[in-house]
Amino acid sequence: MGDRRGLVVVVKYSAPTTRISGIVEFLRVLLRELTERWDVHVVSYDAEGTGRGPIDLDGYSVHRVGFPFPVTAGRRATALRPDVVLVVSGINDLRLAVPYFGLLSASLGTGTEAAFFQATNVRAAPSRAFAAVLSRFSPILCGGPRIHADFARRFGDRALPLPPAVDVGALAVVPEAPKSRPLRFGFVNHFTTVKGADLALEAFAALADEHDDIEFLAAGTGPLAESLRSRYRKMPRLQFRGYLHEAERLSLMRSCDVMALPFRTDVSVLGLSQTVLECLALGVVVVGSDTPAIAPAIRPGVDGLLVDEADLLPALRRLHDEPHTRASMAAAARERAGDFDVGGCARALEKWLER
Repeated sequence: MGDRRGLVVVVKYSAPTTRISGIVEFLRVLLRELTERWDVHVVSYDAEGTGRGPIDLDGYSVHRVGFPFPVTAGRRATALRPDVVLVVSGINDLRLAVPYFGLLSASLGTGTEAAFFQATNVRAAPSRAFAAVLSRFSPILCGGPRIHADFARRFGDRALPLPPAVDVGALAVVPEAPKSRPLRFGFVNHFTTVKGADLALEAFAALADEHDDIEFLAAGTGPLAESLRSRYRKMPRLQFRGYLHEAERLSLMRSCDVMALPFRTDVSVLGLSQTVLECLALGVVVVGSDTPAIAPAIRPGVDGLLVDEADLLPALRRLHDEPHTRASMAAAARERAGDFDVGGCARALEKWLER
């Protein structure tokens, strides 16, 4: 693949794409960092089956392959002749992962070193059948504390932590989008029941009735988008947005004083929510649910608040009423973000791969 060591990352969906995904955002940042020392290629899915050539992105190349992805991706990865292949999983039901990664493993063959990265939290701990499929891979990297705990019981020392990360330096200089009120409270994520979009909008509507110094941002896509847009169409000072390109999304997030993320569960969520990590680096105070995808990133009462469903609105009211608390938490969030900087994540990944 070149003079430098070659890395091929196999992931079904990758940038450039309009698909909103924590995996997509995390890998884009991580791979950009790795290109300083590795010859990086990504193999991902082309749903349109166009068979177009590689796309150059941030110093690495993206190769699109068609159906059936586990077979075509494995063959393309092998043809690139890398030193190591990293297979990324966003499948949360490991019963479905058994045939999927069984096919991918077979299509990779045995001539190339291969590692496995479970990026999203799963419904249940790995089974014997899943462990048998992953016998082809080492190490087995875990994108969050809960994943690592689940996988270490089955894989022992082969399971290694690789929490998601953000580019703290780049996020520190993101410009703030203008706002028309002193405060902006936001929900920027998938409009799904899992992510609690309905809970966030319900709390925002209550605050809108109580205070006229807050405006609200709801941005994302998902199955609840149209029903929520219709339900809250008359809510004052609400900006309802759909898909946003990265620069606009981050600028709007930066303009938020508080981000409400009342996830109902961590299943299918990136091991640590990419939105939470971005908020830390942007100095946005997170009010999130006490789930394994959020709690390990937040120091409650220091740089954010962890709440259950009943406490969401009182927590938002508190942050409205206590400007000094908001300011101190925002400063602490920026400091906390250093623990999740992409440079440290990239070095950890390189150590595991070179081992």
